[in-house]
Amino acid sequence: MTTPVLTTKLYIPPVRPNLVSRPRLIERLNAGLHRNLTLISAPAGFGKTTLLSEWVAGCERPVAWLSLDEGDNDPVRFFTYLVAALQTFAPNLGQATQGLLGSPQPPPPEALVATLINDIAATSTPLVLVLDDYHTIVELAVHEALGFLLERQPPQMHMVIVTRQDPLLPLSRLRAQGQMAELRASDLQFTDEEAAAFLNQTMGLNLMPDEVAALEARTEGWIAGLQLAALSLAGQADSGAFVQAFSGDDRHVMDYLVDEVLSRQSEPVQRFLLQTSILKRLSGPLCDVVCGDELPGDSQEALEHLERANLFIVPLDNRRRWYRYHHLFADLLRARLRQSQPDVVATLHARASEWFERNGLAAEAVNHALAARDYERAARLVERNTVDLFPRGELHTLLNWVKALPEELARSRPWLCIYQAWALTFAGQLDGVEPLLRNAEQHIQPDDHATETRDMLGNIAAMRAYVAVVTGDFSHAIELANLAGETLSESSLWARSVFQWALGYAHRMRGDLTSAGRAFAQVVRLGQAMDNVWTTVTGMTDLAMVHRVRGRLRQAADLYREALQLATERNARNLGYMGRVEAGLAGVLYEQNDLAAARRYAAGSIEKTQWWENPNHFVFSYNVLARVLQAQGNFQGALETLQKADQVRRKFPVVPVLTSMIETSKVRLWLAQGNTAAAERWAQENRVGERETFDESPEEKEQLLVTLARVLIAQRKVDEALRLLNRLGENAEAKGRIGILIEILVLQAMALQAKGNTAHALGALKKSLALAEPEGYVRVFVGEGVPMAELLRQAASRGIAPRYVSKLLAAFPASSARGPSPLVEPLTKRELEVLRLVAQGA
Repeated sequence: MTTPVLTTKLYIPPVRPNLVSRPRLIERLNAGLHRNLTLISAPAGFGKTTLLSEWVAGCERPVAWLSLDEGDNDPVRFFTYLVAALQTFAPNLGQATQGLLGSPQPPPPEALVATLINDIAATSTPLVLVLDDYHTIVELAVHEALGFLLERQPPQMHMVIVTRQDPLLPLSRLRAQGQMAELRASDLQFTDEEAAAFLNQTMGLNLMPDEVAALEARTEGWIAGLQLAALSLAGQADSGAFVQAFSGDDRHVMDYLVDEVLSRQSEPVQRFLLQTSILKRLSGPLCDVVCGDELPGDSQEALEHLERANLFIVPLDNRRRWYRYHHLFADLLRARLRQSQPDVVATLHARASEWFERNGLAAEAVNHALAARDYERAARLVERNTVDLFPRGELHTLLNWVKALPEELARSRPWLCIYQAWALTFAGQLDGVEPLLRNAEQHIQPDDHATETRDMLGNIAAMRAYVAVVTGDFSHAIELANLAGETLSESSLWARSVFQWALGYAHRMRGDLTSAGRAFAQVVRLGQAMDNVWTTVTGMTDLAMVHRVRGRLRQAADLYREALQLATERNARNLGYMGRVEAGLAGVLYEQNDLAAARRYAAGSIEKTQWWENPNHFVFSYNVLARVLQAQGNFQGALETLQKADQVRRKFPVVPVLTSMIETSKVRLWLAQGNTAAAERWAQENRVGERETFDESPEEKEQLLVTLARVLIAQRKVDEALRLLNRLGENAEAKGRIGILIEILVLQAMALQAKGNTAHALGALKKSLALAEPEGYVRVFVGEGVPMAELLRQAASRGIAPRYVSKLLAAFPASSARGPSPLVEPLTKRELEVLRLVAQGA
């Protein structure tokens, strides 16, 4: 789900009639196209936007335009609009970036920029991106991300930034590198000739050259000052006397000029200008409501009249349905309104808030309620519209709204506390969650509406269940999730999806795969009911993992591919969380020995996951890639990949099962390299042998203990390894954990063969083949190398699963799949070699 886009923000202002052409500045803008950036920086009223609209009209390159405002300080909203602007030039441009934005946990801005750079680089057509009113941006994260883009943007893109003040961007570096062109206030000032053309032609005056020169000198070529002076001069009987009386060469002259301009308008127009100045954009129906019954006539006609009269109004679309005042003019009008009619300001904002709410424009409704200081209304609007913000990832917007409310009010409203807690949860700031939840509980009144009270308590329980899962307290997570399920109403789809996910994950970690699968299936159903791709894909991915643990590779692969297809259809293929899907599919393909495809998906998963700032999924993706690289014989690449995973898990907290996964992969790699000493040290330092219980986190325990069995085999402690494998096998079979059971049986077969017990070895192998064949397992056998190839040939000679065994033997490298070797006798030198090879299992 992405942020709705107001197309008026993407509208290129049209060239005004009777515009004073400025070829000297147009030439400079054209000359700057070969640089990364053109900066147009000057105070309000110097004609920055007007100049740019003239230049764009004659520019040979396609131009994307974005008019910024204070709401764009939310990084998600900023990049949503940035991509939307680029898509006015090329509809498919930025789709990868757009995909990353459609997540409740969007990636950091720098990640969005990196993806956007790739998107832009893929187009061959030169283009220009204009960011107007950049001075409204104060969020450091946006500045840093845009600076990152400016220094790395593809050569086919040129950026133009229009601002009242220099932004916090690497301007000095760009200037030193010759990558920035600049226009300043001194460049934008009217010359004598331009001032004369503007006053006498555009504004329809008939001033003498000395009068023009006097006005130009006293305004210092400041265009807004000249325009206000011209409006004041209209109808003056003695223009010379006005010019002589017009003194002052600084911005204080604006008070005088605004008075003059307003005094020359009719009373209704004056009231219209003042009352509508509170609006950042204007339409006829909106202005009708804001002005109320006090103003007769039609607001749409009033707006069109202002445009014809050159009264600082700018159309925002071709149909003249939306307008805005020139920012400076609006500032002056608002100041005059506060000075002359302070009592009506709140009423005007309240009317605007009501209109925006009725028309489904929640953000503007909230902002006007805050401006009206109607904090109760603002709080209600925030509560009512927060559910839409979460799927779009606009956590910054929500937290800013709450921050704008009086603290006492925000703390007294349970829903606001709950929504803040959700925002902090998704932002990974778990330390701040519990205090907010406790505060919410304290303010839930017993006489509240029963359903609403239950939903509040259910949200609190669902959130606590989620936090318990993240912190590894799975038993408590199950209790809390069940409480949430008993409490929440059926209509609370979002919270129900969260507690079902927590329930599923906790059950999986405790070994109850049936309950886990049931819960994750509910997550899928709830995601579909909400039409929420993220929730649906999350449920599919975790359900697929349950299938993998059960040994159902084909069902897992089908679910992963279904999730990828859904994401493709919904333009979400490049979302950060899709990396988890690709990593899961890569793991299945690895087991099926399709190493090329597995490596491709694993690499793609890392590319996506690294932008999601989720260390768990990052570590998981690295682990899959390391396994694939090892299977391909690239031991150094596998080692470097595991080292990267180690860096992540040491810097950020990850769930214990992933820590075990990485440890297991490292030990397997050491054994494959013949570094038995490192594997032995690992077993001693981690006291792995003391973990032979399965009450909690069986996946974590199994991974470690199966790896310990490999170490024992490498140490030639075959009997001890078999005792451990027997216990592991019994537990895995009882719990339906067929995926790990197949590996356990393979290792049992190898160990028994090493002892010379071929009959029992073939028995264990036969059982593993029966479990593995329907699902297409290959790697679990092929990874064991020559000893397994020899054992499989013996199985084939006895008619055990002949077609499957033939397929497996064909998958071995040529060096492993040669003709049969002599049977191994117990305790011979050859046996020691077999033991070493067993330990090298990939």
